[in-house]
Amino acid sequence: MTEPCLSPGAEAAIADIVRRALHMAIAPDSDHARALLLEIVRRNLNRDEHLRLGLEDQIVFGLRLESGAADVVIFHACGLITVMDVRVGDQGIEYIAQGLRAVEQAAQEVAVKCLTSWVRRCLLWSSTGDSAEDATLQFLCERSGVLPLAWPLLGVMVAVSDAMPESLPAAIEAEFGGTR
Repeated sequence: MTEPCLSPGAEAAIADIVRRALHMAIAPDSDHARALLLEIVRRNLNRDEHLRLGLEDQIVFGLRLESGAADVVIFHACGLITVMDVRVGDQGIEYIAQGLRAVEQAAQEVAVKCLTSWVRRCLLWSSTGDSAEDATLQFLCERSGVLPLAWPLLGVMVAVSDAMPESLPAAIEAEFGGTR
């Protein structure tokens, strides 16, 4: 058996460089990055085990509300309503944290309009590229009663999704599975 040419530290450094290069390749236009993330969410949301979507559940993207729009609203067959705000990690931790307020406002409005208090709030974001920032966001979500859905860097998701669409949920779980 041949020994690897690179040390584990060098392999990790190269992986980080590739990850950041992918990240930078699609980051120049925040509207474009957001559209990419929403499309990846649209194609893979039903595979996220934390949402436990059923065949009878109805998913609405871009639901217009008086307070703005909810990126994703899921009407579950059991009566639960999930309201989700989606944020691109490229725009920084402060921008993502603002999603907590946005999802709270949207969830309150949906609860009033649907005459229910059974509304789950979720914040989904692509990684900021900094594991400490992602951990802070998860902590803030948990403290706010919001389900954190941390996904990998947008560039990584685009590359995986384009190459092997069925592998994206495994990539998400591999990077964030133990920390949610």
